[in-house]
Amino acid sequence: MDDTLTMIFSLIKKQKKKQTELARCLGIKPQTITDWKSGKNKSYINYIKQIAEFLNVSTDRLLGIEPQKSTPIKQDRSAVIDRINALPDDQFEKFAAKAEGYLDGLEDQ
Repeated sequence: MDDTLTMIFSLIKKQKKKQTELARCLGIKPQTITDWKSGKNKSYINYIKQIAEFLNVSTDRLLGIEPQKSTPIKQDRSAVIDRINALPDDQFEKFAAKAEGYLDGLEDQ
């Protein structure tokens, strides 16, 4: 499975969504998604924009196009949320713990 598909199925699992929901959203048969997973069909690339919308991430994230490290986070909620949603589970847990502490500090001000 290529990196884009790995990212798609990882995000489906992380967001506790179902492949059947994605199929319904795309107007395709659930078997088509099964075929993507097995490598029998690569038509998923035609649906990247819709898949990104379904998963609430950027198409760049699905395609593995990372912003350069020297680029600061934009003050755009959706860009920040995309980066958070893309974190692996272990990194997300660390981030969430730090973010909670930070937010608690803001509330105390």
